[in-house]
Amino acid sequence: MKNHCCLIAAVLFVVMTGNAQMGTVTKSKVLSDSTRLMTRMILPEKPLKKKPPVLVIVHGSGNQGSWNTYIPMISRFSAQGFAVVFFDKRGTGDSEGVYEEVTAENSEDVFERLSNDVVSVSAWAKKQARIDTARVGLLAYSEGGWVAPLALSKSDDLKFAAILSGPLCTVGQELLFTELQQKAEEVPEITLDSIYKSLADFTGKAGFDSRPLVESMETPGFWLFGGKDQSMAVDFSKAQLAELMKKSPEIPIRFKVYPNANHSLYDAETKERMPYAEDIRDWVLECMYE
Repeated sequence: MKNHCCLIAAVLFVVMTGNAQMGTVTKSKVLSDSTRLMTRMILPEKPLKKKPPVLVIVHGSGNQGSWNTYIPMISRFSAQGFAVVFFDKRGTGDSEGVYEEVTAENSEDVFERLSNDVVSVSAWAKKQARIDTARVGLLAYSEGGWVAPLALSKSDDLKFAAILSGPLCTVGQELLFTELQQKAEEVPEITLDSIYKSLADFTGKAGFDSRPLVESMETPGFWLFGGKDQSMAVDFSKAQLAELMKKSPEIPIRFKVYPNANHSLYDAETKERMPYAEDIRDWVLECMYE
């Protein structure tokens, strides 16, 4: 998505995430809507449980959705004992199909296709040996925060979702946020407060909105945000989650904010990595095993 929050830091995030040693890698071409997706499952060297829970990665935006770009992220979670499933995003790497830039106008159609890909790959994952087939979940980053709730609504195979720096607003609102953030660099009158007011008053083309799907979620969801994220509307998104949780306390969702973290969940000043992988591991142990 041009100038979109999720494009800005997607490559930075996966490059900086870590270089832990990966375990056994199984490759396959998975069919999704007649499109073949190059898919890999990575079994950890030290499983979290005897049969490890599974994280299916849901890409951030941009056309950098191929294996080499995501190896550090995969390694980080493999080191936490998860089996990790990754597929080259359609139109990138060794997957077929056409990569599509997301706009407010086409977002519903594009996310429909991307969520179908996630569901197809998740169904393939559940058939693999040596994994915990009852604990297959999603690990979504940035733009993937829109795709993941849609995929959850389509599949009984998916039991949880962890979402890193994922928006809880419409695509149109997120595009407006990015536009105003860029203008604020040259126009001092544009403050963060005025930007959030503009989001609340937004009447333009909305595009895809995951909030109704989140409101009806029955599977556990965990959102992690950076308090100094300048690439997405964090305060707006966490307020939406808090409102949903207050309105429907039975929804099994929660969120966490790392106050000094950026969109990539690194300290904005020291560049120290936030413990998001460890926090997700602990959350999965709590909500999936206790």
